[in-house]
Amino acid sequence: MLGLFCYACELLSLCSRSPAFTIPALAAVRRRTSHSPPVFRMRRAGPGRARSAAAGPGRPVRIIWRMITNQSRRTAPAVSSAPCRVTVCRGCCCGDARKVPGVDHAGQIPRLRAALGDAAQVRASECLDVCDQANVVVVQPSAAGRAAGGRPVWLGLVNDDDALADIAAWIRAGGPGLADPPGVLDLYAFTVSRRVGKAVEG
Repeated sequence: MLGLFCYACELLSLCSRSPAFTIPALAAVRRRTSHSPPVFRMRRAGPGRARSAAAGPGRPVRIIWRMITNQSRRTAPAVSSAPCRVTVCRGCCCGDARKVPGVDHAGQIPRLRAALGDAAQVRASECLDVCDQANVVVVQPSAAGRAAGGRPVWLGLVNDDDALADIAAWIRAGGPGLADPPGVLDLYAFTVSRRVGKAVEG
């Protein structure tokens, strides 16, 4: 905006040396536009020619005013409202009652979806290559959480309903980047290599 203003000032300086440019004409523009931006409608004034229906200063002043007002009307891009995303590993050891007995593997994803509603998207994935941490749940931040610095959080050994409830409560509060997780989830969190981390991106 500052660069455009400087350019407009320089162009006005050049226009001021034109006989068609007068200070009273510029004052007339200011009086007409002090409360609302002008709207210039073009109408035909003859074969192959057009002129402005609004009386006042010459064309260079109107062009500069349009440049400034159009720039001021631009709005910042809207921040995406994409929610958190929860990835539940379901391959190899995760979700296998033979590898991790005594757990209702089939019920974990439906319970998470019911607890989260629209707060997050819950999906199953193929093996994430961290079988020693089965069952694995990855919580990815929402768009707002990522903008605030949030990063995916990997949780392992999620094999009880209390852990699922804590995960759901944290995500409803905002999730990574927006809310601190319950302290007990520190016991489940672990880090992965960059190669493994890419498996849940996209």
